[in-house]
Amino acid sequence: EQFGMIIPSSYGTHFCYSTIGPNKRLEDVLNEMAEDLAGIPEVVLVSRGPMASCIAQYYLESHSLAALVMIDPIVPPPTADLARKVISCFNVSDEVSKHYVARLCTLQRQLKLEAGSVPMLVIVGSNSAVIEKTGREVAARHCESETGFPAAIFGMECAKETLEQISKWLDAL
Repeated sequence: EQFGMIIPSSYGTHFCYSTIGPNKRLEDVLNEMAEDLAGIPEVVLVSRGPMASCIAQYYLESHSLAALVMIDPIVPPPTADLARKVISCFNVSDEVSKHYVARLCTLQRQLKLEAGSVPMLVIVGSNSAVIEKTGREVAARHCESETGFPAAIFGMECAKETLEQISKWLDAL
């Protein structure tokens, strides 16, 4: 919510968001995102959490973006054990946790995305070794030595600090 209020007004940009419903298939979510973002030029997609970041990476396989920002991401498709470890790091109920683990584990399609395809920023906001490790794996997976993308920032604990870092990164593009 803070992102939607601060970043668009600072940059004179549009803002929209997508939600991931409990019964939606990956393809349905990707199609809805494509429809929502079709009329917006120069899309910078910001995803928060492992599920949203997985979907953002799959979205980028087939759709263009100006940039991608992922907060607390995971490389898709994760193993069931890794999905459990990652989800357990977030303060969610046991039922929500089980739901997200199950959803992450249904993303069976391998990610076919070239490194350095767009500017990326990986932010790790959790103080968890598991989340930091998966953030580093995502950054390494998408690293393109010539462009230096993605940039990676670790230890962002508050929303305001995260927004400031995203803003600085966007300014530098």
